[in-house]
Amino acid sequence: METKEVTKKICGIDIGLHGALCFITNKDNYTLYDMPTIKIGKRKDVDLAKFISIIKNEKPHTIIYEDIKSIYQVAKPTMLSLGKQIGYVAGIAKVLNINTYRVAPQVWQKSLLKNIPLMNVNGSYKETFYKSVSLLHTLLPEENIMKDFFVKTRYHDGKVDAYLLAYYLHLLLTKNS
Repeated sequence: METKEVTKKICGIDIGLHGALCFITNKDNYTLYDMPTIKIGKRKDVDLAKFISIIKNEKPHTIIYEDIKSIYQVAKPTMLSLGKQIGYVAGIAKVLNINTYRVAPQVWQKSLLKNIPLMNVNGSYKETFYKSVSLLHTLLPEENIMKDFFVKTRYHDGKVDAYLLAYYLHLLLTKNS
């Protein structure tokens, strides 16, 4: 069975102040950004001016982000911040007339990671993150991974998740075209 290549630009967003944005048209053609932040008083928040500028410049067809209901053992202020950021994404996408796709973390992770063996990766991560990094190593050349997804001595989990979210939607759109 032949699959048609979809060239619509997809934006994967890992919500969170240490999150990231990834724009892809296919698995090899991607651009990554750290979540832009700004200090407001004593707290950090998303820098909406920079966030909107990135979205406008990249012009994605669809934005995909995690449908976060609650995360076990995460403090209420953090959950409120994540909820606020989801609102930012949804509102900005609506104003800019960009399609959105919300997906539960378990859904995209189960779909992408079901047949991925664990690699020997240094660090203390959860099993799903080990599998995410293992998948990344099957999709991209090693030099890209070290240049784009590695920060100092560890993987940037926001960039890994943003890329894989965008890749997940890319696969769905490719399969359905």
